[in-house]
Amino acid sequence: MGFDIVTGVGLFLAMLAPFIILAIKHTTRTDPFARWPRIAFWFLFLSIIAIVLWWEQRPLSSVGIVPLTAESIGVGLVAGILISFIFPLMQVILEKFRLADYGYGPAQIFAQPFWSRVEMVLQAGIIEEMLYRSFAIERVSELTGSLWVGALIPLVFFTLAHVRLWGSGHLITVLVVGSLFTLLYVWHRDVVMCMIAHIVVDGIGFLVVPLIAQRL
Repeated sequence: MGFDIVTGVGLFLAMLAPFIILAIKHTTRTDPFARWPRIAFWFLFLSIIAIVLWWEQRPLSSVGIVPLTAESIGVGLVAGILISFIFPLMQVILEKFRLADYGYGPAQIFAQPFWSRVEMVLQAGIIEEMLYRSFAIERVSELTGSLWVGALIPLVFFTLAHVRLWGSGHLITVLVVGSLFTLLYVWHRDVVMCMIAHIVVDGIGFLVVPLIAQRL
């Protein structure tokens, strides 16, 4: 499949537009949890859906949106729980090599009310998987003729998108975890499964762990 304006616009929205939103938020010193950036990211999500359905006139299955099944839920939950164990393991490794720089991201997130963190977890799980796994992998793969090139390029963009909020140490973890999400998508071509896994991972880290820590 050759390059066309539809593919270009879609990939711009999926992989480059998030950097513009984050750059504006950073230069205007916007609160990291302000409402307008969240709305902007949901706009990107809906725009991708609209592009697939009405501009490309292709089924949602072409970007991995398939009927929800027990397998999607089960594999997503199990994958999310297993991937969650990566974080403490990575922390030990990064501390050993003195790379455990997590920037100001965690402190800002944990300072937010519980409901705000719930919203953040759902948004990250749904939107990031749609942008960086679903649409980007499928369309870059079609353009390059290689599934693995199509998987690698969005993974790089996904990792770099976390630069401004997180330190270098977390970016290494994002790369590892993002690679696992990418492999899960390439294996099953089911973005809802990946969304479930992503939500479980972030939910454990930003919701469950803080609740447990408060009770210890």
